[in-house]
Amino acid sequence: MRLKDILENEIPNEFWDAVTNATEKEALEMVKKSWEKFCPKTINTGFCDIFAYNMKKKLPEIELFSTEESDGSGTFGHVIFKYKNKFYDAETKNGVSNTNQIPYSKRVFKLTGEYPKYEKI
Repeated sequence: MRLKDILENEIPNEFWDAVTNATEKEALEMVKKSWEKFCPKTINTGFCDIFAYNMKKKLPEIELFSTEESDGSGTFGHVIFKYKNKFYDAETKNGVSNTNQIPYSKRVFKLTGEYPKYEKI
């Protein structure tokens, strides 16, 4: 099977692994600590933007989306990407059809009663 055929159907596991490893390396340089396991939920606690930008290096055709919110003490939010009409982040390896299905979005809804609004970046 050609790479193009694979990419039309799903994002290959090798891409996820490579992007996760690259994100962990950058995260370690930033915070100077290690994790027992650098998992998708860890990525989504401050390194989602790095993950999304690293994935864009592998798949330049993806579109990036972000929520940027402020609570007065700083800016927080989430970065996701869209590929082949599905939305992804580190915790949604198979993609979802609606941003409200992203685990981060569900956590925000549980806390605030509102889903975050994603804007293309």
